[in-house]
Order: sequence, then structure tokens, then C-alpha cells
Amino acid sequence: MPNGEEDRRHQQPPMMFISKSEQQQKLANSSAEKVDVGKVILEEQNRTKDLLVQLLQPTGVENMLKNLEAKVIEQDIHWRTVVQAKDKELTLLKSAGAVGQ
Repeated sequence: MPNGEEDRRHQQPPMMFISKSEQQQKLANSSAEKVDVGKVILEEQNRTKDLLVQLLQPTGVENMLKNLEAKVIEQDIHWRTVVQAKDKELTLLKSAGAVGQ
């Protein structure tokens, strides 16, 4: 196990003991690393966004089901109208005495 003194020897010296060019190089490297990390994060966000867009796109099956649902609703409305008209007709015939009550 290394003791505290050995750990201190392996640490980098404080910025005040580093030459100006070394400081600039460290800052440049740090900035480059931050840019690289930023690019990776942005790429990952774009991939996530693309996946979400794909998931939110309706599939062929979903579109087919929506079309079928619309047709069922349309047929339901049609036949309800037909039944209402026939009920009215039957009521009129009953009131005229044409149909046995």
C-alpha cells in the first residue's frame, strides 16, 4: 500500500509551479476533451431523438387499424340512421292503423 507521501509524488504539481506553455497546453487539452465529450453527448442525444421519432411513427398495422376503425364508425352511423328511419316509418304506420298493434 502506498503511503500519503508516495501519493503526493505521483500527483501533478499545482498550476503555479508549471511553466506558462505547459499551463496553456493543459488548458488546450482540457478544452479539447470537453469538446470531445460535448460531441459524444450531442451524438447520443441525436440518436435518442431519432429512436423516439421512429417509435412515435405509426406502423403499417396501426394505420390499417385506424382505417378499419374509421370504417366501422362510418358503418355504425349509417345503420343507426337506417334503424331510426325504419322506427319512424313503423311508428307512422302504427298511428295510421295500418299495422296491428
